Amino acid sequence: MEAQLNRDKKLYNKEIEFYDEEYRMLHKDGSTVWIQDRGKVISWTEEGKPHIISGTHTDVTKRKNLELELSHERNLFMTTLISVGDGVISTDKKGLVVFINKAAEQLTGWTNEDACGKSFEEVFNTINRQTCEKSRNIFKKVINSGEKHEMSGNTVLIARDGTETAIEDTIAPIIQDDGKITGVVIVFKDCSERKKKQEEILYLSYCDPLTGLYNRRFFENKLRELDTEKNLPITLIMADVNGLKLVNDSFGHGKGDGLLRSAADILSRGCRKTDIVARFGGDEFAAILIKTGREQAEQIIKRIKAMSLKEKDCAIDISISFGYETKSSMAEDMRDIFKAAEDNMYSNKLYESSRIKNKIIGRLMHNLYQRGSSEMQHSKRVSRICEKLALYMNFDKNKVRQIKIAGLMHDIGKTGIDGNIVNKSGRLSDDERREVRKHAEVGYRILSSSNKFSEIAEYVLMHHERPDGSGYPGGLKGDAISVQSKIISVADAYDSMTSDRPFRKLLSAEEAVSELQRCSGTQFDAEIVNALADIVLVKKVDL
Repeated sequence: MEAQLNRDKKLYNKEIEFYDEEYRMLHKDGSTVWIQDRGKVISWTEEGKPHIISGTHTDVTKRKNLELELSHERNLFMTTLISVGDGVISTDKKGLVVFINKAAEQLTGWTNEDACGKSFEEVFNTINRQTCEKSRNIFKKVINSGEKHEMSGNTVLIARDGTETAIEDTIAPIIQDDGKITGVVIVFKDCSERKKKQEEILYLSYCDPLTGLYNRRFFENKLRELDTEKNLPITLIMADVNGLKLVNDSFGHGKGDGLLRSAADILSRGCRKTDIVARFGGDEFAAILIKTGREQAEQIIKRIKAMSLKEKDCAIDISISFGYETKSSMAEDMRDIFKAAEDNMYSNKLYESSRIKNKIIGRLMHNLYQRGSSEMQHSKRVSRICEKLALYMNFDKNKVRQIKIAGLMHDIGKTGIDGNIVNKSGRLSDDERREVRKHAEVGYRILSSSNKFSEIAEYVLMHHERPDGSGYPGGLKGDAISVQSKIISVADAYDSMTSDRPFRKLLSAEEAVSELQRCSGTQFDAEIVNALADIVLVKKVDL
């Protein structure tokens, strides 16, 4: 009422010519209606007083309710835009920013106040992650086409402070009812975590988890991709790590895995950054060298071999056999090139494998002796006793040589056992005893891997078996145990009793023979014990 009185006062004082107001009025039925009240003075008295006032009262309830509803929807829409988790930027038809929400502020580093009036591409600064090229003309494309545009999954948003964020985004035109485009709206969100997970999955699908190199699947896909004329000549290198099985048998698969990792590192460092190096499977590796001829490939292989000579794993030289082949023309089938490289590698491996295995076995014996001089002296004495027994029992020259070598190498399996257990001065625990008992089987696997020593591997395997079946690892009895193994068993026990040991009293030759005779027929072969007794006590041979 007061407002109306003030309005009328202004009208009568000619401060305003007319009035046009909207307000609510109570209807006689008790409801509230919206009224548009318009009027003006159309006649004045000579004294300047209002004479005739003309006006209208119009029920505008429907229009007002519609406006209120639209206002509510607009407020709700703006509240949603402001609070939604996705970034939202809207522009006018010139590409100038008119609004950005809170999420967009956080991702772009621009406040709504600073961004408004700036060009779209200045605020929404993006590049392609793969090409690192700046995204251009996105706004124009949408304005000109009138269609929604989704950017590639490789879009990176560069914030105002230079921070980079992987995003997914959609840009759509803002179209009025009459079809006119008044601007664009961009909706985008941070997809860094999802991208990271995708990359992790891709890494696992294309990379070898043990070595970190590419796997066979990636290699084969990349080979098909690179097999083009512009990449000629293309050289394939195949590589095989020598002695992996021997290392696994000697030291366990953990050490074998370490050998593969060391080999992978050498191959990776020896090749160039542009080369594709992959673990092809097991102990095999492969490399793709584009725009690389035979001479360059040979230099790379030579460099890798030189690097491998300087590296050791498990105190063993790392040895890799290579094969390669070069594709010089698109008329050549890559499958044939691959097979030729693989065949060359296998051929070289056959030539090198035996030598490498023998070298590894020699290194294993050296490692065993490095644990202490007692191991070396014990092995040599057992070898000498075995030789004496074999000669006494009229073995032929070849068998004497075999038993002599077997005696020397009977404990090679201990290289795969913790040195602290092997050299322990006190009594072994049950677990430690079980660990030590593995050495016969480990020794067998080591020696059987080499053609040179395979003939004595079985002697080493059975040298802790006993005639009564109480030995290990197989619990064999009587004639199931080779005579050579029985000889090693007696020689090993005799030397252990007659040599200095911190945990055992030193016995004389007579006392040691007496102990062997006491266990004759159960722990030791009676015939061999008698032979040793004759050699030591009767013939007085110094062992």
